[in-house]
Amino acid sequence: MDTRILSLFYNNFLTPLKKEFHGIEYTVTPNEYDGGIDFNFTNPKNLSVNTNVLNGEVEELINDFVKFLPKKESDYNNPIFFDILKKVNTFYNGELVNKKRGEIYLSKEDIEKYKRLAKTLNVFKINDFFSPCDVTFSDLVAEDAEAIRLDLNVKLLYPELNGKFVDKKELVEFFNEAFEDDRFYEYINYSFADVLFNDIWENPLLIDKNYMFMISNIDFFDKKGDRIRWWESP
Repeated sequence: MDTRILSLFYNNFLTPLKKEFHGIEYTVTPNEYDGGIDFNFTNPKNLSVNTNVLNGEVEELINDFVKFLPKKESDYNNPIFFDILKKVNTFYNGELVNKKRGEIYLSKEDIEKYKRLAKTLNVFKINDFFSPCDVTFSDLVAEDAEAIRLDLNVKLLYPELNGKFVDKKELVEFFNEAFEDDRFYEYINYSFADVLFNDIWENPLLIDKNYMFMISNIDFFDKKGDRIRWWESP
């Protein structure tokens, strides 16, 4: 890599002054061990944050720099982008961030909010299946650099199929068949928890709308609290 380009990048970004990204502060400093550059993010306001988003912001800053260079290639296809990226480290609260799979930190306030929103999901209804339900927020997980997963526990209180009550054995049979239905898959992965999805989607520190996506993972339970292990159905 042309060291002049790397020096130019350094001169544009190195500064002792703190910068801000949606409430997350960061500084840019040289790395004396590998000759690279460190983006050091800190969270003084204790905000919820997905470190994959921080990685994405660093990549976007590199891209903004590279696309103005006198090269035919542009944006993320420019090999100079990857050359600079190799020389850049991202730190969050002093810990090196994994570039392929980060982590999600949730503030106490957001955890409580997600718990409240989950409680508003009091009906599970798909096709001819209906049940009042009690929903508990479990976790928000970074599956990889692009996907985040919303984990929910759904207790089915009075499940009915075609207007008739179904017991646990029948629930297992229902879910075993339902998971083969694309409409059911769409419902449990996206539509059912839309009130939570919408809130998370609007948080730029948890998800980057330009390239990230969300899914949900639901564990089902009967009224007694026993897990419905539908995948074990013969």
